Amino acid sequence: ITNAIWQAVQAVGGRDRNRVEELSGEIWKLLNRKYEPGGVPSVEHVQDVVEKVLIEQGHAQTAKAYILYRERHKNIREVTQLLRDISMVEDYINEMDWRVRENSNMTYSLQGLNVHITQKVISNYWLNSIYSKEVREAHIKGKFHIHDLGTLGPYCVGWDLQDLLMVGFRGVRGKIESNPANHFDVALMQIVNFLYTLQGEAAGAQAFSNFDTLLAPFIRHDKLDYKEVKQSVQKFLFNMNVPTRVGFQTPFTNITLDLTVPEYLKEQPVIIGGRAGEETYGDFQAEMDLFNRAFAEVMQDGDASGRPFTFPIPTYNITKDFPWHKLEYNAIWEMTAKYGIPYFSNFINSDLKPDDVRSMCCRLRLDKRELKMRGGGLFGSNPLTGSVGVVTINLPRIAFEADSEEEFFAILSSRMELARESLGVKRRVLEEFTDRGLYPYSKFYLRYIKESFDQYWKNHFSTIGIIGMNRDVTELKVAQEALGRERNMLRSIVDTLPEYIFVKDRDSKFVFCNRAVFETIANYSGLNLPNLEDLLGKSDFDIMLAEKAKAYKAEEQEIIRTGRGVVNREDEDEQGRWLSTTKIPWRDDNGEIVGIVGLNRDITARKKTGKALQKAKEQLETKVLERTAELHNTNKRLREEIVEHKRAEKLLSASEKRYRNLVEGLPDVVWAFSEKRGTIYA
Repeated sequence: ITNAIWQAVQAVGGRDRNRVEELSGEIWKLLNRKYEPGGVPSVEHVQDVVEKVLIEQGHAQTAKAYILYRERHKNIREVTQLLRDISMVEDYINEMDWRVRENSNMTYSLQGLNVHITQKVISNYWLNSIYSKEVREAHIKGKFHIHDLGTLGPYCVGWDLQDLLMVGFRGVRGKIESNPANHFDVALMQIVNFLYTLQGEAAGAQAFSNFDTLLAPFIRHDKLDYKEVKQSVQKFLFNMNVPTRVGFQTPFTNITLDLTVPEYLKEQPVIIGGRAGEETYGDFQAEMDLFNRAFAEVMQDGDASGRPFTFPIPTYNITKDFPWHKLEYNAIWEMTAKYGIPYFSNFINSDLKPDDVRSMCCRLRLDKRELKMRGGGLFGSNPLTGSVGVVTINLPRIAFEADSEEEFFAILSSRMELARESLGVKRRVLEEFTDRGLYPYSKFYLRYIKESFDQYWKNHFSTIGIIGMNRDVTELKVAQEALGRERNMLRSIVDTLPEYIFVKDRDSKFVFCNRAVFETIANYSGLNLPNLEDLLGKSDFDIMLAEKAKAYKAEEQEIIRTGRGVVNREDEDEQGRWLSTTKIPWRDDNGEIVGIVGLNRDITARKKTGKALQKAKEQLETKVLERTAELHNTNKRLREEIVEHKRAEKLLSASEKRYRNLVEGLPDVVWAFSEKRGTIYA
């Protein structure tokens, strides 16, 4: 204000700058009295007040010069705006603006031009009328990037398919309404209309979860065969990929396919025609397989020219017990091999469960465990979640500005706080605009969240991302290579050992084994196991009789529960082999038991050697006993002979005495002679 008056004063020969500042102060006071705190006067009204004050204070010449100044600058603004408008059109037509190619789903077209111009206007509205100066400058200077400024709406939204099946496509006064679907093809077409319409109220992806689970009952209800199911799916996919969205593009959509019925839905009654039936979703696995096969085959076939269907992007959850070899899934693998279309959410070695996560789009996968305790019945917080907005922090910029690690993290913290501020502002703006009806369909289908929390976007996250986080991985690479060599050496050692070494998880499923285990199971189980990796994920129930497998699992679960192992227990298996078994708890880095480690040693040879030794020992003992008996008998006979000899000696002695008395009484000469001893008696 001061500068504008000063230029008018100079134009008529004035030189009193202090008087100009006094007049400016009076104008400022008038504006403050007229506008309450937070009010914003227009440029035109400020200029009206300036003219009024100049005339009232007796500065008619200055007022006249100011009016000319005002008119001149008005013309300049109009010309500048005209040039800016012309520039926007020419930049798009000549493809001079980077925004022309910002959206890979939007092609160069008349609708693209319309969106280009609209988005620039909306972007300026966000930056100049809603966000603070600090947020605006951070975005313009590249300190961070606020995504989708061209849309005055949320980023991405996940919707509740059960709600759509229960109430139909409706909720906006004066707009066409549909009753809940009674048939498979009607349900699919309502989904098409829903996603196309709701895409108009958000910048990013629209998502549905449990897609195959919730639609499977319609297939049986309509008594459809595979050909009819495939035809309906084909109609659905063709309609989902027609570029009729604003900007000559298709809606960015994502669907999560369960493949098998989730535990939390198995006992829930199915919804057909807006009513809960007697059957539950757990009864429709066969129809789910039919749907998933048809979906994958149509996606693989593509359109009339063989182009792949871009949307919806299918997401499959991969868990530890995923049935990789199920024949019904072959079409999925063929589709993946041909186009690489699906997303796969990896839940192996993760503490997350498939129900904990909602896949939205190419950059966002939400962990919704924080929403578990937020309720609201069937259509509570799950799966009505998403993101109100995304801000990406420019890390290389911070690295360029910072002189130390401490300064780097201080700047990063400041930028993240500013990003959080911008997302908080956007959340408040979205709530206000939703209340005012700017997003009428979102307002209807988020009604249960509003009832529970008095906010429509309560369950939608504020998302901060990063770009350019590079790091020196030289040491990591060396460590990984060394670890790889150690791992290969360990594998070589383990595979050459004759012992059977294995590791099982908490569900008693194999997660590691050496070659001895694999070859034994492959030879005796009758399973088709081309590679050692094919055994991983299987349990004893897959390779042996159920009774024995049950006993082994009970033993292993007891070890996991108590932490007490089994050492050197000896058992004989079905093939007549003797095994020494050791099983001990397997603990993670935190000391938690996560499974068992087992070692079996074949002790059949030792057992056989032991039996031979035992037999020889028994034979020797028998012989010893027999010899002992013989010796005992001989000893007995000797004792008897000695007794007899002594008795004989006594008898002989008596006989000799009688004989001697008899001989001595004879008158003849009597003598006895021995060849060796000579005369022995005379």
